[in-house]
Amino acid sequence: MATEKTLKLKRIFAYIIHQRLKTTPSKDFSTGELKALITDIIPSLRTHIDEYVKLADQATDVRNNLGDKATPEEVVVAMEPINKEWREYGKVSGVEIVDVILNDEAFKALNSIFDKETGGKEWAGNLDEYAELLNAFTEAAK
Repeated sequence: MATEKTLKLKRIFAYIIHQRLKTTPSKDFSTGELKALITDIIPSLRTHIDEYVKLADQATDVRNNLGDKATPEEVVVAMEPINKEWREYGKVSGVEIVDVILNDEAFKALNSIFDKETGGKEWAGNLDEYAELLNAFTEAAK
């Protein structure tokens, strides 16, 4: 019977990790990591980030509708309602701790990806965030 690990992360970190994993070229992952990403990791992260994904999709739609001829000022004006909603959501829900539950193999794969040069260091914006992520992985590994 497989055991589970619970990775306790701020919701915003779950979103950042999800987005970085989805945009990393598949050649950067081993076959085992890819399988774990597809079957366990991405779906487990996704359950906690629906509102962020919705807002990101809205932002993409706005940018696509504006087209290439929009001035930077027009982009700022058009994006402000979404940015405001993102900030308001992030103040409350972004800092909530969510439990990302992974089976042992998926956790090992995500931990391995975190340890790569293109992993955890790319997910964190600064040293404090990296330390927070490192602590979350260390606690989940216990």
